[in-house]
Amino acid sequence: MGTRSLERFVQPESIAVIGASDRQGSLGGAIVRNLLEAGYEGKIQPVNSKGYKEIYGLPAVAKISQLKNPPDLAIICTPADSVARVIKQLHAIGVEAAMVLTGGMARTRSRQFRPNSEKIDRIVKQTRMRILGPDCLGIVIPHRKLNASFLHVPVRQGSIAYIGQSGTLASGVMDWAYSRGIGFSHVATLGRSEDVTLPDLIDYISQEPKARTLLIQLDEIRSGRALVRSLRAASRHRLVLAVKNNRFSDSPLNPVSSPKGLSRRDDLIDEVLARAGVLRVNATDELFDCVDALSNRRERFGPRLAVIANGRGPAIIAMDRLLHDGGELATFTKDGSQVLKSQLPDYVKAENPLLLNPELKPEQLSAVAKTVLTDRNVDALLVIFTPGLGTDAQANAEALIEVAAHTQKMVLTSWVGEYSVEGARASFDRAKIPTFDTPDNAIKSYMYMVQHQRTQDLLRETPESIEIPVSAQHAGLDEEIRSSYKAGDYLSPPDAYKLLKAYGYSCADSIFRTTPNKLIKDAQAIPKPWVLRVHHKDYLYPFAYGTNPRERIRSVVRDLHNEKELLPAIDSLSQVITERFPESPILGYTVQTMHRALDNLQFSFGIGRDNEVGPFIFFGGGGSTADILVDRQV
Repeated sequence: MGTRSLERFVQPESIAVIGASDRQGSLGGAIVRNLLEAGYEGKIQPVNSKGYKEIYGLPAVAKISQLKNPPDLAIICTPADSVARVIKQLHAIGVEAAMVLTGGMARTRSRQFRPNSEKIDRIVKQTRMRILGPDCLGIVIPHRKLNASFLHVPVRQGSIAYIGQSGTLASGVMDWAYSRGIGFSHVATLGRSEDVTLPDLIDYISQEPKARTLLIQLDEIRSGRALVRSLRAASRHRLVLAVKNNRFSDSPLNPVSSPKGLSRRDDLIDEVLARAGVLRVNATDELFDCVDALSNRRERFGPRLAVIANGRGPAIIAMDRLLHDGGELATFTKDGSQVLKSQLPDYVKAENPLLLNPELKPEQLSAVAKTVLTDRNVDALLVIFTPGLGTDAQANAEALIEVAAHTQKMVLTSWVGEYSVEGARASFDRAKIPTFDTPDNAIKSYMYMVQHQRTQDLLRETPESIEIPVSAQHAGLDEEIRSSYKAGDYLSPPDAYKLLKAYGYSCADSIFRTTPNKLIKDAQAIPKPWVLRVHHKDYLYPFAYGTNPRERIRSVVRDLHNEKELLPAIDSLSQVITERFPESPILGYTVQTMHRALDNLQFSFGIGRDNEVGPFIFFGGGGSTADILVDRQV
């Protein structure tokens, strides 16, 4: 449905709350209360079928038909089995947009209380009303004094737009963020997305000037290709971060099947988000650390990090995290090292990381930081400070702030502790210099910045024009395959090898036969020694043999030198397959010339299609250990 009429959700001049009440614990009452406490300046019209004259001091009506003017937005808080009827009544008086905050729309305990989602969907199509929900949290837009939600905490004003699928998770995030002084431009959740989808909200909110950063919370990918399109568009002019939950296929709460060829669908999601220019983070606290760091990132940024610390222990923590995450430690130029030697005591090495005295003085920190930041081999600087006797946390912070003000390179800080460094951290916040409680948190955020730079490069990457060395048989082979196979069939090994050769791949000499006798008879055409392979239906998918090396079977026999060795090998493989895969018929056998590992490379690749995301290619190592090592690039 796109962004049609979405302005009625984010800029309503009047709101009707259906099911409003001033009863303690009432959902509709919480909505009215939040609207009033936020200072909403439009008209609020409570509707309650029990005939209340007023609710929280506002005049109330008993029926939707009694509303004098159709509101821009209706908020539905009535029982689940009444929602479809309420939507019809709202449409009858000219309402174009409604939020359904009612929960339990998926319950199936009895026919009486089983809400019919198909009925709601049918009504939406008939009326063309825009519906947000069911099971959504609502919408909060602090700069418009709009809190049309049942959040239990207020939302501070800021520049972050939070768009999620889970209302309960959003409630927890808002509680967490409020205690830390984090503000938002928009907060919205989708619930079950009967009509308004995640791409719709992203498209609309990413055009709002107050929303400079988008935080996307995903339980599952719905409307996959539309979502990727929306994320790509938003990422071109906004910072977009995503937390994708439900990473594992064996989750008991929301199992997700993996596409054939991949052990985890999450690997595909990683690549999809990266290609869309979205930075994916793993946890909520990392999410806001990344916002802080990326929002204050300088113009010049690169992967080579320099570290200054006044203690060995915290520096080791930082190095462990940097090396674990695949970071790059900068190597100082010869000129930079010479200058550093003149600024440092003889016992301090002019190498990265720089370990200064625990009794760090502001003058020394200022001089060393200036030298490091002017080194052309350094892209970013992390300063780790540990408080102690003989050093001043605030004075050192102010010295570093002065240096950072005169560079375009990224400066990050970690003033370790709490009591002694509170003032220094506040100074960094005012100067918009990212500061972190611990060195490893600083490194994690820095590596997310490096990752974000890569995703932006991927977003703007366009394929080069290349000529694929396709043989003359390519067109004829395409026609042959189309005429010989129907949808759902499997390519026979001979046709698979033909296809590979048509696209310029060199393949080992091979012969395929459906019966052992024919294979033995014709095997002489292939140079020795041989490799024997058995093909059966289940084998055609990767991971058919599992990832536990103790339980794996081999479907190949190597180093066969004559026909006498071939027949026992065929019988042995056939018996193993029959016992292990009784429902998987044997399709045939292949004999290939054996190549040693030093002269050749085994690889696996495939083309797949995910129901939501669409087509993908995977590529990786081949051979008997491929599924154990799970070497897959998507």
